[in-house]
Amino acid sequence: MKEAFAYFGAVKTNPVWGWAARSPDGATVAITMWEDQMEEVDGRIIYDVTHRGDLEVWRNRDGNKDRIRQLQWAIEHCHGLVRSVIVRAEDPKAVLRKVVSCEAHPTLIMRISRLDEETGEFYAESIT
Repeated sequence: MKEAFAYFGAVKTNPVWGWAARSPDGATVAITMWEDQMEEVDGRIIYDVTHRGDLEVWRNRDGNKDRIRQLQWAIEHCHGLVRSVIVRAEDPKAVLRKVVSCEAHPTLIMRISRLDEETGEFYAESIT
């Protein structure tokens, strides 16, 4: 995962539990997105982690808390834009997932349009 974030010049806050990263100059935020939770609608990619049934599993995890901070930064300093690190789960139906692969998506840029700063639920839509 470190290499995927490095593709965007971004560094995770914590190399073990980080779900997001920011470049040292603050100009770029990159976040992980589960491939199976991405959906194409009218030619745009949608990533919607609002009103999910598994919220209590990840809500209080350190990775989510850090991701909230990074998403807040992106909204306040990057016009809500984030770069995408696509992760694949060994078992997409598992409650606690194991990452089997991840890669930086070189062209996918998402705009965060909703963020619940308490839970970490958010909605993003591609602009590219």
